[in-house]
Amino acid sequence: MVSPCARPSAPMALNESRGWSRSSLTPQQKREAEAAIYGLQEPAYPMSNDLSTAEIERMRAMIAQHDQKTSVTEFDLNKPPVQPYVYMPFPKTVYHPDGRNRIVRDEPEMEMALEAGWKLKPIVAAPAVEQADLDPEAAAEAAAIDAQLIKRGPGRPRKVAIDG
Repeated sequence: MVSPCARPSAPMALNESRGWSRSSLTPQQKREAEAAIYGLQEPAYPMSNDLSTAEIERMRAMIAQHDQKTSVTEFDLNKPPVQPYVYMPFPKTVYHPDGRNRIVRDEPEMEMALEAGWKLKPIVAAPAVEQADLDPEAAAEAAAIDAQLIKRGPGRPRKVAIDG
Protein backbone atom coordinates (compact mmCIF):
# COMPACT_ATOMS: atom_id res chain seq x y z
CA MET A 1 0.00 0.00 0.00
CA VAL A 2 1.25 3.48 -0.88
CA SER A 3 1.28 6.00 1.90
CA PRO A 4 -0.45 9.31 1.27
CA CYS A 5 2.75 11.18 2.10
CA ALA A 6 4.80 9.44 -0.57
CA ARG A 7 5.84 11.59 -3.50
CA PRO A 8 4.73 10.43 -6.91
CA SER A 9 7.59 9.75 -9.27
CA ALA A 10 8.09 12.05 -12.27
CA PRO A 11 6.22 10.86 -15.35
CA MET A 12 8.33 9.20 -17.98
CA ALA A 13 8.66 11.05 -21.31
CA LEU A 14 6.82 9.45 -24.18
CA ASN A 15 9.67 9.71 -26.65
CA GLU A 16 12.22 7.98 -24.48
CA SER A 17 13.81 5.25 -26.45
CA ARG A 18 16.97 3.28 -26.27
CA GLY A 19 18.24 4.74 -29.55
CA TRP A 20 17.64 4.12 -33.19
CA SER A 21 17.21 0.53 -34.12
CA ARG A 22 18.24 -0.54 -37.58
CA SER A 23 15.47 -1.88 -39.72
CA SER A 24 15.74 -5.40 -40.96
CA LEU A 25 13.76 -4.55 -44.12
CA THR A 26 15.38 -4.52 -47.53
CA PRO A 27 15.04 -1.36 -49.68
CA GLN A 28 12.40 -3.10 -51.81
CA GLN A 29 10.40 -4.03 -48.69
CA LYS A 30 10.70 -0.43 -47.43
CA ARG A 31 9.33 0.91 -50.72
CA GLU A 32 6.45 -1.56 -50.59
CA ALA A 33 5.68 -0.62 -46.97
CA GLU A 34 5.72 3.12 -47.78
CA ALA A 35 3.51 2.52 -50.82
CA ALA A 36 1.05 0.63 -48.63
CA ILE A 37 1.06 3.43 -46.02
CA TYR A 38 0.38 6.15 -48.61
CA GLY A 39 -2.01 4.03 -50.65
CA LEU A 40 0.15 4.03 -53.76
CA GLN A 41 0.16 1.35 -56.39
CA GLU A 42 3.28 -0.37 -57.53
CA PRO A 43 4.82 1.61 -60.40
CA ALA A 44 4.92 0.09 -63.87
CA TYR A 45 8.66 0.74 -64.00
CA PRO A 46 10.41 0.14 -60.70
CA MET A 47 12.65 2.97 -59.56
CA SER A 48 15.96 1.25 -59.65
CA ASN A 49 19.31 1.74 -61.28
CA ASP A 50 19.35 -1.61 -63.02
CA LEU A 51 17.57 -0.40 -66.19
CA SER A 52 19.29 -1.29 -69.43
CA THR A 53 20.41 1.35 -71.90
CA ALA A 54 17.72 0.24 -74.35
CA GLU A 55 15.01 0.73 -71.73
CA ILE A 56 16.34 4.19 -70.86
CA GLU A 57 16.42 5.20 -74.54
CA ARG A 58 12.88 3.89 -75.03
CA MET A 59 11.71 6.00 -72.07
CA ARG A 60 13.46 9.08 -73.44
CA ALA A 61 11.77 8.54 -76.83
CA MET A 62 8.37 8.26 -75.11
CA ILE A 63 8.98 11.50 -73.19
CA ALA A 64 10.14 13.32 -76.35
CA GLN A 65 7.03 12.10 -78.20
CA HIS A 66 4.83 13.29 -75.32
CA ASP A 67 6.55 16.69 -75.24
CA GLN A 68 5.96 17.17 -78.98
CA LYS A 69 2.22 16.52 -78.57
CA THR A 70 1.79 18.81 -75.58
CA SER A 71 4.21 21.66 -76.11
CA VAL A 72 4.14 24.44 -73.55
CA THR A 73 4.17 27.96 -74.93
CA GLU A 74 5.60 30.67 -72.74
CA PHE A 75 4.36 34.25 -72.86
CA ASP A 76 4.58 37.42 -70.84
CA LEU A 77 1.62 37.74 -68.47
CA ASN A 78 1.75 41.51 -68.90
CA LYS A 79 1.32 41.12 -72.66
CA PRO A 80 -0.78 37.99 -73.24
CA PRO A 81 -1.22 36.78 -76.81
CA VAL A 82 -4.23 38.32 -78.56
CA GLN A 83 -6.16 37.17 -81.56
CA PRO A 84 -5.51 39.35 -84.63
CA TYR A 85 -8.36 41.66 -85.62
CA VAL A 86 -10.50 40.35 -88.45
CA TYR A 87 -12.79 42.86 -90.16
CA MET A 88 -16.43 41.80 -90.37
CA PRO A 89 -18.83 44.09 -92.23
CA PHE A 90 -21.84 42.93 -90.21
CA PRO A 91 -23.42 43.39 -87.71
CA LYS A 92 -23.39 47.14 -88.27
CA THR A 93 -25.08 50.08 -86.56
CA VAL A 94 -27.27 52.49 -88.50
CA TYR A 95 -28.46 55.84 -87.15
CA HIS A 96 -31.77 57.68 -87.39
CA PRO A 97 -31.97 61.50 -87.63
CA ASP A 98 -34.04 61.65 -84.42
CA GLY A 99 -31.15 60.13 -82.39
CA ARG A 100 -32.12 56.44 -82.33
CA ASN A 101 -29.79 53.69 -83.53
CA ARG A 102 -30.26 50.07 -84.52
CA ILE A 103 -28.14 47.09 -85.48
CA VAL A 104 -28.51 45.48 -88.90
CA ARG A 105 -27.30 41.91 -89.37
CA ASP A 106 -26.78 41.68 -93.16
CA GLU A 107 -26.80 43.58 -96.46
CA PRO A 108 -30.55 43.26 -97.29
CA GLU A 109 -31.52 44.48 -93.81
CA MET A 110 -29.14 47.44 -94.19
CA GLU A 111 -30.63 48.36 -97.58
CA MET A 112 -34.14 48.32 -96.07
CA ALA A 113 -32.99 50.54 -93.20
CA LEU A 114 -31.32 53.03 -95.57
CA GLU A 115 -34.50 53.23 -97.67
CA ALA A 116 -36.49 53.91 -94.47
CA GLY A 117 -34.35 56.99 -93.68
CA TRP A 118 -31.60 55.53 -91.51
CA LYS A 119 -28.00 56.72 -92.09
CA LEU A 120 -24.62 54.95 -91.91
CA LYS A 121 -22.97 57.76 -89.93
CA PRO A 122 -24.36 59.34 -86.76
CA ILE A 123 -25.94 62.74 -87.17
CA VAL A 124 -24.33 65.13 -84.73
CA ALA A 125 -26.19 68.38 -84.31
CA ALA A 126 -24.09 71.45 -83.59
CA PRO A 127 -24.79 72.72 -80.11
CA ALA A 128 -27.02 75.77 -80.06
CA VAL A 129 -25.11 78.85 -78.99
CA GLU A 130 -27.20 81.45 -77.27
CA GLN A 131 -26.19 85.03 -78.04
CA ALA A 132 -26.49 87.25 -75.02
CA ASP A 133 -27.79 90.76 -75.50
CA LEU A 134 -24.79 93.01 -74.92
CA ASP A 135 -24.74 96.73 -74.44
CA PRO A 136 -22.82 98.64 -77.13
CA GLU A 137 -19.67 99.00 -75.01
CA ALA A 138 -19.45 95.23 -74.21
CA ALA A 139 -20.25 94.36 -77.84
CA ALA A 140 -17.34 96.53 -79.04
CA GLU A 141 -14.99 94.85 -76.52
CA ALA A 142 -16.12 91.37 -77.62
CA ALA A 143 -15.61 92.32 -81.29
CA ALA A 144 -12.06 93.54 -80.53
CA ILE A 145 -11.22 90.27 -78.75
CA ASP A 146 -12.73 88.22 -81.62
CA ALA A 147 -10.62 90.16 -84.12
CA GLN A 148 -7.46 89.40 -82.14
CA LEU A 149 -8.37 85.72 -81.92
CA ILE A 150 -8.82 85.54 -85.65
CA LYS A 151 -5.38 87.14 -86.19
CA ARG A 152 -3.53 84.99 -83.62
CA GLY A 153 -5.41 81.75 -84.07
CA PRO A 154 -6.49 79.59 -81.16
CA GLY A 155 -5.04 80.15 -77.74
CA ARG A 156 -4.87 82.93 -75.24
CA PRO A 157 -5.54 86.43 -76.61
CA ARG A 158 -3.04 89.23 -76.11
CA LYS A 159 -3.59 91.63 -73.30
CA VAL A 160 -5.51 94.65 -74.44
CA ALA A 161 -5.35 97.92 -72.62
CA ILE A 162 -8.89 98.97 -71.89
CA ASP A 163 -9.51 102.65 -71.58
CA GLY A 164 -11.88 103.38 -68.89
